[in-house]
Amino acid sequence: MIGARLSMVLALVVSALAGCQSARYVTKDADHGVIAIPSNAARFRRQAEKLMAGHFPEGFAVSEEEAAPPVSATAGAGSRRNRGEWRITYYRVGRPGPPDAVPAAPAVTADAGHAPSDGSRPF
Repeated sequence: MIGARLSMVLALVVSALAGCQSARYVTKDADHGVIAIPSNAARFRRQAEKLMAGHFPEGFAVSEEEAAPPVSATAGAGSRRNRGEWRITYYRVGRPGPPDAVPAAPAVTADAGHAPSDGSRPF
């Protein structure tokens, strides 16, 4: 009886700790976002790709990836540990560029209804 309870408690603790290690949004805006994952391991990348695809189902592109500096986090029972994470910056496909890019200037068109006063052609 005690062995079965101990096994159940250990299983719950292990699953709870595993649940803390997943992809999460750092920033989620209309045209870009940042996802944080515990490491650049394949299973976490798959989680991040699912979040990005959910945010922009029409398509997205990754503009930057980097290791974020470690931050202090509570590991449980009052203990603290430092952990780093991998961050992926992405943006909506069809946008002029990555989030920090300057949007393209609008096209300049001649106003066909008004001719210049000097008689020259506008374009």
